[in-house]
Amino acid sequence: MKLSKNEISLNLNAKNIGTGDFCKLVGISDAKEPVFKNKEFVFGKIEPAASKKWEIPLKIPKSMDSQNLPITIKFHEADSNQPSPFKVIIPVEGLYEPQFVYSFNIGTPLNIKVPTSAIPVGKTIPLTVEIKNTGKGAASNAFAIIKNLDTKGVFIDTGRASLGKIQPGESKSASFKFHIEPSLSKSTFELELTVLDQDLLTALSEKIEFNVGNSTTEPAANQWYEGPHITLGQPVPPITTVAQKQRIQATISDDQQVKDYFIYVGEDKIIYSSNPENSSTYKLDAELPLKTGNNLISIFARDNQDMMTRQSFIVEKK
Repeated sequence: MKLSKNEISLNLNAKNIGTGDFCKLVGISDAKEPVFKNKEFVFGKIEPAASKKWEIPLKIPKSMDSQNLPITIKFHEADSNQPSPFKVIIPVEGLYEPQFVYSFNIGTPLNIKVPTSAIPVGKTIPLTVEIKNTGKGAASNAFAIIKNLDTKGVFIDTGRASLGKIQPGESKSASFKFHIEPSLSKSTFELELTVLDQDLLTALSEKIEFNVGNSTTEPAANQWYEGPHITLGQPVPPITTVAQKQRIQATISDDQQVKDYFIYVGEDKIIYSSNPENSSTYKLDAELPLKTGNNLISIFARDNQDMMTRQSFIVEKK
């Protein structure tokens, strides 16, 4: 089952190979993924040698990772003559993810006749962010927001922009507005930029510091910024294994410096490693413990500006 189209049908056929009737026979699914859990296959009465089919339409989350998904079907029957439960494995091929890079610039407020190097008080400041998708997959439902990080005297006038679909290699612009009040007592303040694909749960998050006195920013405006790239080495981790541990090798690269990486298996942080040389590439080589069943492995990498990239996949331990 490839999730290029996230609407599928789950079909179950039941045949009575016995000599008596099944009465009010119902099959109920059980799985860790909520979308496959507690689905009812209502067969009703099935006479000997007869068969019935039940179909359930499902909408699969686009964020689901590649995996072998186990589903157990349990039965209920009016005379307690239900068949034994059975397990099926559904292979899922996840979608490629987008990866966002960004550039921004501060516009000139309206009705400013005399140029000034300082951010003017009480004037609406335009902030334009250019967002590009450099990943292998398309963003299907992206948006961008800016948020004031608890600085009194800074107000967001327009803080959210809908971007919709962004194909690989495509760029889109987001327009924001903010202003500062005389009550601002600091010489600098921070706004947090977040770009998120709501369907694939891929995100970019970055803090931008503004200097009120000279209108400079950190990081600097009118440059492109991107998070680290994570490239898995060979051999690529298997979907299914019988091993107690899984070795993961990868190269993390950045346009400036790789700061660190950390790895989770499920909700457990297994490894943290900082890059002592602050180089633009950093090698990852780790052995991760596996539990029986599906193990969600997530690699997070950060650069020197704390931009973070995540890559996740699932390994099933039999």
